[in-house]
Amino acid sequence: MGGAIRTEGAVPLKVGGVEDHVHLLVGIPSTMAVADLVREIKKTTTKFVRDDIAIKDFRWQEGYAAFTVSHERCGNVDRYIDRQAAHHRKKSFLEEIEELLRYNDMEYHPRDWE
Repeated sequence: MGGAIRTEGAVPLKVGGVEDHVHLLVGIPSTMAVADLVREIKKTTTKFVRDDIAIKDFRWQEGYAAFTVSHERCGNVDRYIDRQAAHHRKKSFLEEIEELLRYNDMEYHPRDWE
């Protein structure tokens, strides 16, 4: 994923995940649309997983969430990504994303996370 991010002109600061989702801390140029970056990451990684790892039925979920983070908070996000496995023993992905979206007063559709 880091390579896909770099290819698009962004900077992968932290990449991590668990079996059903990933978290990315990425430095994105102000001229880059987040949706374009996410589309290219999904496209590149889908091809890699299907062709190189041979998981032919791999697919990404439809939705994604992106949040801006101040420079001062990047360390917190970095540590959060490092602790994903332990974190998700207590809280599922759906619980986590719904909590984040509610906290940030964002509208969402649960079907986007299936």
